[in-house]
Amino acid sequence: MQEFKLDPRLLRTLLTAKEFGSRIHFTDTIDSTNNKAKKLANEGAAHGTLVIAKNQVKGKGRFDREWLSPEGGLWFSVILRPPAVDPQPLTVIFGAAISMIIESQISVPCRFHWTNDLYINEKKVGGILMESRYSGENLDYIVAGVGINLNFPAHELGYEFPIPPTTILDERGEPTAPTALLAGILNRLEKDYNQFLENGPTDIIKKYKNRCITLGRRVKIINSGQIREADGYALDIADDGGLLVELFSGAQGVLYNAERLILMEKY
Repeated sequence: MQEFKLDPRLLRTLLTAKEFGSRIHFTDTIDSTNNKAKKLANEGAAHGTLVIAKNQVKGKGRFDREWLSPEGGLWFSVILRPPAVDPQPLTVIFGAAISMIIESQISVPCRFHWTNDLYINEKKVGGILMESRYSGENLDYIVAGVGINLNFPAHELGYEFPIPPTTILDERGEPTAPTALLAGILNRLEKDYNQFLENGPTDIIKKYKNRCITLGRRVKIINSGQIREADGYALDIADDGGLLVELFSGAQGVLYNAERLILMEKY
């Protein structure tokens, strides 16, 4: 099998983005690209600074869950320094954009599961972790961390997962060039990020919501605010990135966070 390696020099030539990836920190092994990016951001690193690692030994997902990150995956973080805006919609926008680029490059359907997971064939292939720092009410920065299971078999991750994992290698049947995939993702993310800043989230979320595998599905909500556990249906994505749900009780509301949102059968 041909081995594909991420090449930061080639990445620079493939980037049309002006700021995303304008500064690159590349390392073999790291605890977490998000941790490194936050450290750099605290030291004044510029908007668009990119941190990439071959593997993470303490990769993390939401709620500090462990994220296994062996060599062969695509593990990176981008520092964002937006003006005073609500960053909530960015997770949805980034998830949709990344799913679209993956699909366009590997010709395998890829969707995002609200709010931050990437799915292929009902299995999790990646995820996004947004972490923000505020000074009082002022947003200092956001670190957008992305993990994509790329060129390794899913059995390397083990089998103890609530959602079956997959990798692009398993789904595609052949390896994928990581440098070209990362360049495509960064180019798309910068365009969508700038559109979000210029025009707000409404139009871009409307454009992307058909990429959301969650909509039109029964869902089980676990640990969201006052709700310990509830079943309902995912109806729509609000302009601010929240998920409109209708519970079996008949109540409707907008969900902004949940420890876990389990996809059930279609209806």
